Amino acid sequence: MKEGKVLQVIGPVVDVEFPEGELPPLLTA
Repeated sequence: MKEGKVLQVIGPVVDVEFPEGELPPLLTA
């Protein structure tokens, strides 16, 4: 379940830090 929580936390954080369309290759990995 840790993966689920981590994804939920990283999702919104990355969305706020990087504008849509300019996300780093971290989510693609």
